[in-house]
Parts: sequence; structure tokens; C-alpha cells
Amino acid sequence: MKSEALFEVFSDIDEELITEARGFHFANRRKAWVKGFCVAACVLMGVVAGVLVLLPLIQAQSSSLPFTEEGQLVQVYSFNVEEGDYSGYEEGKVIAKERLGNKLSEVFVKAGWKNGDGEWSAFERLRGEVYSINGVKNEIAVALRFIDKGEGISTVHYYVLINPLGNAEGVEEYIRDDVIGDIVDKDVGESIDPE
Repeated sequence: MKSEALFEVFSDIDEELITEARGFHFANRRKAWVKGFCVAACVLMGVVAGVLVLLPLIQAQSSSLPFTEEGQLVQVYSFNVEEGDYSGYEEGKVIAKERLGNKLSEVFVKAGWKNGDGEWSAFERLRGEVYSINGVKNEIAVALRFIDKGEGISTVHYYVLINPLGNAEGVEEYIRDDVIGDIVDKDVGESIDPE
């Protein structure tokens, strides 16, 4: 069509229709339930994400050492070498890798939870490596690194094992507070001297 013909057609339109068309708004094609569904889905995803993030944090806070109301320790994670030269050694604190010497042997370690009376309530058998500590005789203390991952044990740290019958000189800083009495207060006669 030519522009003149279009002009004639449009000029014949009633003014009332034009005024009415100006106030017309197209209806939103989306239904209201679609919008509500989207909002509900977003809220649900937010709640699920919050639970997934907060649940491990809550569990981590509640997994601290269990104490009774009187302050008595109910359980403690413990470990000891099962057999061999280091089976009687007491567990100590973590030691830096730089303080270690040569690997001495591979051992099996009993690791798990002990109750307040020192009895095993649950345990597992793990493999470990024993290392010498520079400047300290093996008869006094050695270091242990776990090969297998345990419930409360890391495979990246080195833990000091201290001979309770030896002189703890040179390794005092690695004696754990909860076993210090077992190592220092024992009357065993002649103790082993450090290098």
C-alpha cells in the first residue's frame, strides 16, 4: 500500500477508539502462580544452603571434648604404639618436621576414645611411622606420623612419643598437660639421660 492509502485508512478511525486504546495495558502473560512458585523455590534454596553451611559449624562446636557438669572428662582421643620398642611411650604434642631425624620403623598404632577411667570405649588400628628427634635419644622420645587417617588424627602432623621411664629433659615442651603427671611424677629409680 502506498502511504496515501494508509493515511486515508487511518484518518477514518473513530477518535473514541484512539482514546480508549491509549489507556489499554497488555495483560501480563505470566500467571501469578509462576511468580509465586519462583519465589518459593528461591526461599527453599536459601534455606537448604543455610542448613548445609551451618550444620557442619554447629557440629564442630558441639564436638569439643565431652565433660560432665562437674567438669570431669568423659572421653579423650588417645593413641599408643601396639608392640615393639615404643609401645610404652606416652603421647605428646605435635612437633615440627624440621626437628626430626631419620625414619626408625613402621608400627601399628591403637587410636580411639578412652573414657574417664582410661579404658578404651572405641578404637581403630592404624599404621604409623616412627622418626628420631634431633638432639634427643630414642630411649627418651621419638616422633610418630600416622600413615592411615583416623577419626581424630591427622596424617600430616608428627606427634611426640615420650618414654615415661626416661628423663623428659629436652622434650618438656611436648608433654601434654593431661599426661604430665604420668611422666614427671613416676618414681622409677634411675632415669635415662638425654644426649
